[in-house]
Amino acid sequence: MNERIKISSRDVNDPKVDAVLAEQQSFGFAAPSSDNKQSLIFKPWFSLMLAGLVGGFSAWAIIEPYFDDGIRFTGSVETINQMDRRISPEISDTWIQVQGVKLIIPTKVNIELQNGKNGNISDISIGQGLEVLVDIKESNSTNKIGFVKHISLISSEKVQNVIDLENLKSKHLYISLLMFPLSAAFIGLFIGAADGILSRAWRRAFVSSAVGLGVGFFAGLLALIPAGLIFNLGQSLAIKTADENSLTFTGGSLLLHIMGRGLAWAVIGIAAGIGQGVAMRSKKLLLNGIIGGVVGGLLGGVLFDPIEKIFSNISTTGGAELSRMIGISLIGAGIGLMIGLVELLARESWVRILTGPIAGKEFILYRNPTWIGSSPKCEIYLFKDPLVAPRHASIQRVGEFYEIEDKGSPSGTILDNKLVKRSRIKDKNRITIGKTIFEFRMRDE
Repeated sequence: MNERIKISSRDVNDPKVDAVLAEQQSFGFAAPSSDNKQSLIFKPWFSLMLAGLVGGFSAWAIIEPYFDDGIRFTGSVETINQMDRRISPEISDTWIQVQGVKLIIPTKVNIELQNGKNGNISDISIGQGLEVLVDIKESNSTNKIGFVKHISLISSEKVQNVIDLENLKSKHLYISLLMFPLSAAFIGLFIGAADGILSRAWRRAFVSSAVGLGVGFFAGLLALIPAGLIFNLGQSLAIKTADENSLTFTGGSLLLHIMGRGLAWAVIGIAAGIGQGVAMRSKKLLLNGIIGGVVGGLLGGVLFDPIEKIFSNISTTGGAELSRMIGISLIGAGIGLMIGLVELLARESWVRILTGPIAGKEFILYRNPTWIGSSPKCEIYLFKDPLVAPRHASIQRVGEFYEIEDKGSPSGTILDNKLVKRSRIKDKNRITIGKTIFEFRMRDE
């Protein structure tokens, strides 16, 4: 004799029943977490900041082996002279001539002996072989003057007899100019790839990174003109207000110098930030990239000189390679951070994945309609799910509202546990497509 199964109201209201139903409705995936926390890597400000940091560091690593903080050449000491009067307490009263260039020596310059130890001006004699890093201030056929940044004593066998100073200056100028578009290119490359990598949409990551690289480089070349004008104007104003007896900027002149560099990098930041918007053909992304690039570039550029001041005493080569590495990396990080924050503040609607491999990832609805499906061409790409059609559904804005529409998929689209063909969606509605559950969100007005 069969026994009847009795289910009480207490059994029906048991929380375990809800948990089992939720798991079944997620097609075997764990039910969405009640705390709905988002992993740090899926926060746009963090992922783009990290991408920009890597991009800035990559640009530095590529160009640094070819970059120097002045003109570096070798030669033998031709003359050693004493100045009639001391120009400044920061400058030695002794100057030397090497390869026809009059070299002014700061009192705090690093002089490296052949044994690697630190020396001083008294260790330099006529005929001594030197490798010098020099900032050329004036160069013509009759008067060649430079300020020394570093001196290394070398053997006479290592001295080059003929030096084309103008050629060295031209190479230094070209490499210095290349730093800006190259930085914009690699920052754009990594920022462009970030969203596609996190979404595992490899085609999107490749296309966006390639566009970010190309747009960043060529836009960076175009930006050299306004950026150069801004930087040179800042330099001119700083020089006019600086103490003529000081080799370094201080006070107001330092502030003008810093602002000039910051504004120049703000212009370059535009080139680094617009690649993603161009690749996705989104005006909103383009605007976000412009705003984020300007603010991030300005922030990183303003910090560049203070960083150099902090690390200038660490370098033993006379160069600023360490501060340059940190500075360009921070510029990249600042551009990525600001683009992410602008996206966060400017977004009007988005969906957050609640289950599956990319749970926590958010997709901002930039395009109308926004496609959801298993095709990598979809804005919301649900990969490796046999229940998801290539173009499964779309979300589109209709006036002040949003609607989701199933595009004839075999498994259908579920809105808050109801199978729908087309339906209006509201804030915090949950949508199930295949094995993935995500939540629709709208910004509070």
